Amino acid sequence: MVPKCALEAVDLLFQDLMCNSLPFGGKNVVLGGDFRQVLPIIERGSEADMIDACIKNSHLWRQFTTHRLNVNIRAGDSGDDWCDFLMSVGSGDAEQDEYDRISVPPGITSSGNLIGEVFGDQLTNTESLSEKAILAPFNIEVNRINEQTLDRLPGQLRQYMSIDDIASDDVGELEYSTEFLNSLSPAGFHSHLA
Repeated sequence: MVPKCALEAVDLLFQDLMCNSLPFGGKNVVLGGDFRQVLPIIERGSEADMIDACIKNSHLWRQFTTHRLNVNIRAGDSGDDWCDFLMSVGSGDAEQDEYDRISVPPGITSSGNLIGEVFGDQLTNTESLSEKAILAPFNIEVNRINEQTLDRLPGQLRQYMSIDDIASDDVGELEYSTEFLNSLSPAGFHSHLA
């Protein structure tokens, strides 16, 4: 979520650009999103500081009319359990353990075949692939998922010798060590083998 100071900066910018002292320079502004998802980040701030920084605590908030969407079109009928779970988390009603952790109910999590569940048998259909993605929080997980996905592609695995030099005519080009070059993992390639 954008902190209130950013919204207020946009307000002042519009007032200045439009030479108009009305909120947002007299222009209509539409905001969208779910305010339960992310609080503003306040470095070394308390929970109260984060709440105070929310857009809803801006003097501009009363200028907005709130409209609530009632139907999740993207989830369709199959996503009711997931939607209910997300709403309970966002509303603070989800059950937590003694460490404030929330357990995801069975049936919502992956069965362990994440790549199959996301891509199915469509790994060679580039049009279908462009509509799907797997997100991961850490590069090590991304690399693991990429390796597993590459292993599922049809065709014979081939190994190639790498060239451990930078191709450049620039005399001032930095010298990179072989170890550094071998540590690079370009997308779509298996990791370098020593």
